[in-house]
Amino acid sequence: MIDTEIRVAGWAKSVRKQGNSLCFVALNDGSCFRNIQVVIDESAPGFAEVAKSIVGASYIFKGTLIKSPKPE
Repeated sequence: MIDTEIRVAGWAKSVRKQGNSLCFVALNDGSCFRNIQVVIDESAPGFAEVAKSIVGASYIFKGTLIKSPKPE
């Protein structure tokens, strides 16, 4: 499913803002122990609300699934 548009939903396990242009949300729906990292840039609708959000907030995100550049 890499490079395809997907929709994910769940609760924020962590929300981290980097500068004024990026937010990173660790999202989990409870179906497994691992989270999926959602990266949101400032041009995305709702960026300001995500940047102010807290752990436990529920979300539905739609975007392109990419493989993490971080080696496993």
